[in-house]
Amino acid sequence: MKKILVLANSFGEDCTAYVQSLAPDLFVRNLYVPACSLEQHSRFIEEGAEVYQYQENAVMIGEKTISANEAFALEPWDHIVLQQASFLAGKYSSFYPYLTEIISYIKSVCPQAKLVFHQTWAYEKNSPHEMFSLYGRDASVMFRRIKSACARVAAENGLPLLRTGEFLQRLRRYKLFRDGSLCRDTYHLSTEYGRYAAALLFVRFFGEEYDKDFLPENAREEKIGKIREVLAQFEKDGCIL
Repeated sequence: MKKILVLANSFGEDCTAYVQSLAPDLFVRNLYVPACSLEQHSRFIEEGAEVYQYQENAVMIGEKTISANEAFALEPWDHIVLQQASFLAGKYSSFYPYLTEIISYIKSVCPQAKLVFHQTWAYEKNSPHEMFSLYGRDASVMFRRIKSACARVAAENGLPLLRTGEFLQRLRRYKLFRDGSLCRDTYHLSTEYGRYAAALLFVRFFGEEYDKDFLPENAREEKIGKIREVLAQFEKDGCIL
């Protein structure tokens, strides 16, 4: 059983909500602080701050928040997934020195863990998110900058890249998903399709087969079928390592 810890925020919550339903052999936990950036993660680790929800399937485990330091020691993690806050993911200057500090700490306490970098996604074109203005309120600009910054950072640190942003952007090309149904509020993923798509990619990225009988509540089979079809092509194109 692969044990995977995601050091993230609500976008990590979205990506991990359905992973274990799709692939029960994966043990996945998410460390959640809303909109948490790499700068904040680095500071919380340095302070040993007990501010994180420790989540399974997007639900908090226990009644108390914990520190990332404690979470790193809870399991012999096989993989630890890192990401930048969504609104900063296209701003290269926001990654350093914080990512370097986090990687150094994790390597000292979890030397067995392989690190992965997670590429988040652009907001929907009509998003009212206040930080969308960093990209001129242009979803295409946001996507291109996220893609570029995350690829550069992953290469600089020798980390495999989980390309969720690219996968969701590819889905948005299809008429079925031009209605904004991949997101529930123009930036967090919808429970019917967005979370399913992200989890499906997550499962295949880590080399597992997915349970084709699992369907999110209220999901239309036509859209689920298209997500699976596009994922197969995404994988064929070499976009999943």
